[in-house]
Amino acid sequence: HPATVAPLVDLNDADFVNLAHLGLVDAQYGVLSHGGSVNLAATYLSLTGHALDGLRIESGSNATSLTHLVAADNQRYGIYVDGPVGTLSDSSAYRNGVAGMYLANSAGSLVDNNRSYDNRGDGMVVLYAGPAHVQRNESYNNRGRGLVVYNGAGVTVVGHDDLSLELGNLVHDNGQTGIEASGSVQIAGNVVH
Repeated sequence: HPATVAPLVDLNDADFVNLAHLGLVDAQYGVLSHGGSVNLAATYLSLTGHALDGLRIESGSNATSLTHLVAADNQRYGIYVDGPVGTLSDSSAYRNGVAGMYLANSAGSLVDNNRSYDNRGDGMVVLYAGPAHVQRNESYNNRGRGLVVYNGAGVTVVGHDDLSLELGNLVHDNGQTGIEASGSVQIAGNVVH
């Protein structure tokens, strides 16, 4: 219901939850995971039209796998994760307010084969992910930056230096920078224009 001022799925200290094949539309959040919820697995979710975020995992909670998500037309973030996530893959985020995909403190994550486009802010943001891999993503037509990667300890790899593996990211036609990186980040084999 469009007047819902709450998450449609509220996971508070909920462990080992699997969410699959759901269409979550027009609330405050599609999914809110908080309060120490661990090992969320979400696949084939449609998260659209929310007043805040499509999917939000707050600090102190984590996810093992986020795959085949579609997050569109949310007022803040399409997908927001502040904590560990094993894999974010095969997902799309578009026409969101602040950023399509935002991951922070997600050490060792694999961010693979996602698309983020037509967002009013940044396409993809990966902060302090340690030895993470950001590969085979496409980020385009965002008003802000295409791909932002800031890191401290460990090396976040964006693309791959072996071009034959075809693990590079495609970042193009964004309003600000294509790829913006700072700290311990290796960038190789990407296409940016």
